[in-house]
Amino acid sequence: MALRASGWVTLAVVAVASTAVFVSFSQGASPYVTVSQARSMSGDRLHLACDLIPGTVKTDFANHSVSFDAKDEKGTLVTIVHKGDPVNLKDATRVVAVGSFKGDVFESSQLLVKCPSKYEGESGKPGKNAGGYGTKPTEGTVKG
Repeated sequence: MALRASGWVTLAVVAVASTAVFVSFSQGASPYVTVSQARSMSGDRLHLACDLIPGTVKTDFANHSVSFDAKDEKGTLVTIVHKGDPVNLKDATRVVAVGSFKGDVFESSQLLVKCPSKYEGESGKPGKNAGGYGTKPTEGTVKG
């Protein structure tokens, strides 16, 4: 049985919509990378996951930026500069900086901050406020 004209139109619309959704998601996808991978890649939406090095945070109020040193999972050091809204990195332990390398500095337009949770004890096990239900991560997102 042959498809009528309306069937072909419906099939074409579904195919075009499916292709548009696929292309949209693939363009928005951002890989998590190491420092060495980020240095060799282009694009401004690279996700660089690092451990924040305590005592290296510097806030520049005049330029609306914060800079700090961090190291990736392989131990490679990097300086990250986040431009935009103020970020409280006082209790931060881990960050995901979204951006790209500009020279020797990773410039971030978005910063995901992981802080230790009040629900987690010293050993990483539930603390006294946890109620025995496990740990609760505390994360914040700041866009620049």
